[in-house]
Amino acid sequence: ASTWVDDGGLRRGGALPARIGRYEVRGLIAAGAQGAVLRAHDPDLARDVALKAIHVAADRGAEERLRGEARVLARLNHPNVVAVYELVRVPEGSFVAMELVEGISVAELLKHDSTLVGRRVGLEDQRDDGVQQQLEHDQVDG
Repeated sequence: ASTWVDDGGLRRGGALPARIGRYEVRGLIAAGAQGAVLRAHDPDLARDVALKAIHVAADRGAEERLRGEARVLARLNHPNVVAVYELVRVPEGSFVAMELVEGISVAELLKHDSTLVGRRVGLEDQRDDGVQQQLEHDQVDG
């Protein structure tokens, strides 16, 4: 069944759901070909979070990959990787509730200062180093 994520409604300015699980949806952060990231509020913990959703209609393995990504990221504790709080399963699909990082996107930053292209690679390397460090740790600890 098609959902508000799968039907492309987010990219066309479609209405967002008021709630996803216990989270109160506050707005759209970004939407693209693979999915969307929503700003939401967790009333239980009184904090804003990012909710990541993916389009699953055309790719049935996408939802399992999202769950796998959430499991890996949830084990990470690194300053260059956002914290994962919860995997949310609702009739509309699976969502990852994660740390909301305020600021502008790397894409927006590059629009304003093209000299940062080299620094973007450095930022991506830092993120990747954080993920790699945890994966190596997991292999040693088994």
